Amino acid sequence: MKSSVYILLFLFIISSVSAKNIETLRDFQWENRLLLVHLDNQDALDALKSKLTGQENELADRKLVVLATYEDKLNIIYSHEKISPGTALKSEIQAKTQQQPYTLVLIGLDGGSKASYPIQDLELSSIFGRIDSMPMRAAEIRARQNN
Repeated sequence: MKSSVYILLFLFIISSVSAKNIETLRDFQWENRLLLVHLDNQDALDALKSKLTGQENELADRKLVVLATYEDKLNIIYSHEKISPGTALKSEIQAKTQQQPYTLVLIGLDGGSKASYPIQDLELSSIFGRIDSMPMRAAEIRARQNN
């Protein structure tokens, strides 16, 4: 009996820490909004991380995942759940962002590009405001208020 409890506890822990495999941007569709950016230096990457520090609740509430490419690597800047990105994902993000480095691209739940924001003038309140004005977000807020 005691060993059964330990086995169940072990399985629960393993299932709660396992990463969600994400192969393409489509794997985020209807589950997460995305902010994508291509950066070409470590200082810019660190500055982005710094701007997001302390905003974890706001990001999670809006189902936002923030991903950056830098030095041919994919960096998960923020995700409310553990994800394991595939190699195709990096290529897709590079294709969407390399033409406009230092520009955050907002992708909605439907997978469509919604807006772009220059990173040097980044105001999270404007991104949050844009998301909050989306019909899907309004429905999320109404559903939460009704519960």
